[in-house]
Amino acid sequence: MNRQDISLLYQANEYPSVSIFVRTHRTMPDREQDPIAVKNMVREAKDRLLEEFPRRELEEKIFPHIDAAVAKIDYARSKDGIAIFVNASMMKIFRLPVPVKSRVIIDKTFAMGEIDRILHRMVQYWLLTLNEKSVRLYSGIDGILHEVTDKGFPMQYERPYVEAMQYKVNNEMIGHSPHDSEYFDEHKRQFMRSVVQAYHEVVHNTHLPLVVAGIERNISFFRDIEPVLAAEYLSGDVERLSVLDLGDKLEPAVLGLWQKKQAKKLEEFDLAVGKLHHAFGIHSVWRMAQEGRIKDLLVEEGYSVPGVINQGDPSSIMLAADATLPNISDDLVDVLLSTVAKQGGGITFFDEGSLKNYEKIAAILRY
Repeated sequence: MNRQDISLLYQANEYPSVSIFVRTHRTMPDREQDPIAVKNMVREAKDRLLEEFPRRELEEKIFPHIDAAVAKIDYARSKDGIAIFVNASMMKIFRLPVPVKSRVIIDKTFAMGEIDRILHRMVQYWLLTLNEKSVRLYSGIDGILHEVTDKGFPMQYERPYVEAMQYKVNNEMIGHSPHDSEYFDEHKRQFMRSVVQAYHEVVHNTHLPLVVAGIERNISFFRDIEPVLAAEYLSGDVERLSVLDLGDKLEPAVLGLWQKKQAKKLEEFDLAVGKLHHAFGIHSVWRMAQEGRIKDLLVEEGYSVPGVINQGDPSSIMLAADATLPNISDDLVDVLLSTVAKQGGGITFFDEGSLKNYEKIAAILRY
């Protein structure tokens, strides 16, 4: 998933544009069922299309793209979900790092609300890898890493060469070994100070959390110099890992960052409740969004609401039980996310059950 592909999907505007989301699994034995789940959702998409269009037209323009997308799926590297976007002009498929609700959406545009959810769900951070002979810096979004090659990164550590020395004290020969630990420890600390300085030059005031990974000894030197700079640590040799494997190995650390982000936002919401600067429940939050009052939107994972926007009064909505009925919006929460984002509001997603006391959706208000 990259910004160029996402931009192309946003620009699509032709009917039918088919969006297929499938919940997949990272581990066995659940992963064995993923191909069946994909097959079922593809069948649903084709059946719905056949209700509106002649088979010959679909077999020429749409079905080949759907089949090609399915053929590209690597189930061995699947994560929590798969997204397939198809129309007559294009086909895109993404591995998703967060769980999604399996569903098919057919419209004149692609269902980008789900992608908006994922982008807001993803955790951004910096990663420093403190290897035996090198230090590398990456910008990270969940398990997707891009290496920084600026301000001296990647940095190489060279162990100093010191000749052995001998001298006489009280008629005894005393030796100075080039392997004296104190000398080399101080040399490594000086190197870590240069790493920290280069890191600050790159990140400036981005205010993103830092994850530090590497061998335990180097992490210890780093913590001596900057005891509170990193939000998460990952101990282990990562020097020989590919970028993809390194991203997978970071999952526990990224989960820790995600949990801290949720906890901080809930603290902010509690403060807003005390000031009566809050709203909760889909109807109240929708009305606040129409008034442009939402500073931060809090939404549970997987929460979706089909319904209709009142044409005479856009601040009012009517919920529906069946999203497949004519003139029904598949998901009013997607519309709400887009509205808040356009108004410059923040969006934070929460694990299922975290907002059960607030009907799964809440907001911190500007006033």
